[in-house]
Amino acid sequence: MGTLKDLAIVNMPLPPGDVRELHWPKETEWAYILQDKVRFYLVYLGRNTLIEDLEAADLWIAPSVTHHAIQGLEEGTEFLLTFNDGNFSENETFLVTELFGHDPIDVLSRNFGVPKESLEGIPDHEKYIFTLPVPPPIDEVRRGLGSASFTDKYVFRASQTQPIH
Repeated sequence: MGTLKDLAIVNMPLPPGDVRELHWPKETEWAYILQDKVRFYLVYLGRNTLIEDLEAADLWIAPSVTHHAIQGLEEGTEFLLTFNDGNFSENETFLVTELFGHDPIDVLSRNFGVPKESLEGIPDHEKYIFTLPVPPPIDEVRRGLGSASFTDKYVFRASQTQPIH
């Protein structure tokens, strides 16, 4: 939408299992789910992790420089992203694979307190979008990651809201 100066809009489909890797743009990101279902991950202050399955008509917000990732569920998904800067550029979005790919394994090992062997296979370039199996049920993933719930701040379930006449 070339006439926009204050917003940038991106239409993004993700097939089943495809992941938009953990990233954090400098702009605030809003999303509106157009079809099917998506799993949204957001890491916020104090390492709080939000994990939500969203469907058509639901929305999320990821505040500026807040780490988040997105994954298509069984049917895949399509959503509309809106950024609060018409000059938005993917080239100014930080990706976790870019960050880790430029750090020596021994530094990452010391930083995260894990053996070097557990970090083998970290790509030396950005992944951006990659395919994984469709994730297990959300309750299982939440237990494994110890996710917190602060849905009311970052997710709006319009799909479950009754219209006002």
